[in-house]
Amino acid sequence: MNFECKMNDAGFKMFTSLCGDFSLIRADEFCGSDIRYTYLQETTNNNSVIDHIFLSKNLAIIAEQYFSFDNIVNFSDHLPIGCNIILGDKPKFNTPSRGKQCRYEAMG
Repeated sequence: MNFECKMNDAGFKMFTSLCGDFSLIRADEFCGSDIRYTYLQETTNNNSVIDHIFLSKNLAIIAEQYFSFDNIVNFSDHLPIGCNIILGDKPKFNTPSRGKQCRYEAMG
């Protein structure tokens, strides 16, 4: 669904409810953005920001940069967007222990 993040946009209104349920926020709300547009219709020069990254609040606090790629070969009328998330040196979760593994040769 393409939508601008404005309260008068029906798509944004619907998605805002979902974001509340899952504690999601827009990356650009937390770390700012210089993105002028993510969609450009070259023949009419219409453009808008209709592509977004939504993060959990836990990830948003470590999001450092939100950006678009406009210096690549791109055959779409949408610009790819990205977000840098800075992870610490050590994982903050326990890796699950592996159970017995099945080898392909033994599945005969």
